Amino acid sequence: MIWEGFEIQLERKPRRRSLSIYVKPTGDVIVRAAMSVREDQIRKFLDLKKDWILKHIQKFEEAAAQNPPKTLSHAETFPFLGKNLSLKYLPTPLKTGFFSRSEDHLNLHLPENVWRDISEDDLSQYWKQLFAFYEREAKKLITERVEVWAHHTGLNPKKLSFRNQKTRWGSCSSRGTVTLNWRLIAAPLDVIDYLILHELSHLEHMNHSAKFWALVEKHDPDYRDKEAWLKNHHHTLDFLKVPAN
Repeated sequence: MIWEGFEIQLERKPRRRSLSIYVKPTGDVIVRAAMSVREDQIRKFLDLKKDWILKHIQKFEEAAAQNPPKTLSHAETFPFLGKNLSLKYLPTPLKTGFFSRSEDHLNLHLPENVWRDISEDDLSQYWKQLFAFYEREAKKLITERVEVWAHHTGLNPKKLSFRNQKTRWGSCSSRGTVTLNWRLIAAPLDVIDYLILHELSHLEHMNHSAKFWALVEKHDPDYRDKEAWLKNHHHTLDFLKVPAN
């Protein structure tokens, strides 16, 4: 449905008792309602919450404006484990380019015959290698951290999988599969650890009940700080949201 020029996503469930609104960091507005709620009732509810909705949309738009699209130009910065690494070009005798990282730099290794004179348009071909680098590094590190936290908590997933999702950082299925978004590799390590702990805790409590949060807090008393970091820095991780053309 369209409301105030915005396309509203409706999520209906038969047993739902109340109306709720959720504004995603992408600016998408979701209304959750029971099957029996009429559209005119939803519109009245949206009108009532108009100031709140517009405030959050503006907040996310401002955050997006402060994080313009990345380029592969020299000295561009890319977040990795919470630290901004400056892009640096290095020559390689290999015929294809690849990425590596050092303490302060994200290194793009370019074939020797092009590395000095390559244009920004030509550099766009290396986005696939950048994604491959981040995905590879993420799966390796996050797998290791899952093993650490599984040992620490005694909560062991039956399976670990990875996805590159638009807004969701992780999930846990009733079958014991923990899925994590590999884009988390751009976030600080303590934030990654919190997301892992969050999903592992769902192996014991498949909800967000008081018992669930008590379990999270037992292992991470400062978990609210990590929640806040994710909420406030969502757009800093968006450069890995979808593959570049």
